[in-house]
Amino acid sequence: MKHYSKEELELYRNHQMSVLKRIVCAGHLNECRICSRRLKELEADDLFLNELRSSIRIFQEVQKKKEHIREC
Repeated sequence: MKHYSKEELELYRNHQMSVLKRIVCAGHLNECRICSRRLKELEADDLFLNELRSSIRIFQEVQKKKEHIREC
């Protein structure tokens, strides 16, 4: 059984595969624990990165407010 690479799974997740390839990949994911786990890991990585970006934005906003208060 051929396993999908992380790059191929990224294409699947981002709807960048042809319809036929997406159908075949979806069928494979229903049967293959390894590829299903890889796909879940990619999704978890994205969630982590989004949370990290959000935390950085909040930190930067707090820093700007502190600087503004110091200037006043």
